[in-house]
Amino acid sequence: MLAISPTNETRHLIELCESYQYTQLIKEPTRVTSSSKSLIDLFLTNDPEKIVTSGVSHIGCSDHSLIY
Repeated sequence: MLAISPTNETRHLIELCESYQYTQLIKEPTRVTSSSKSLIDLFLTNDPEKIVTSGVSHIGCSDHSLIY
């Protein structure tokens, strides 16, 4: 969902989220390697104002970060 030119699958997911009025709360990559960055975790809600905080915690022991 971070790609500048999303794939057909990503476009379909975005359209599905929009049709059900879901908001993706994670806006930064959750998997970071020396050659790539990607958003592989979703945190979707249809009531984002009830979420106090969300984000990504880069814990350092893996290339996959923790979302909260």
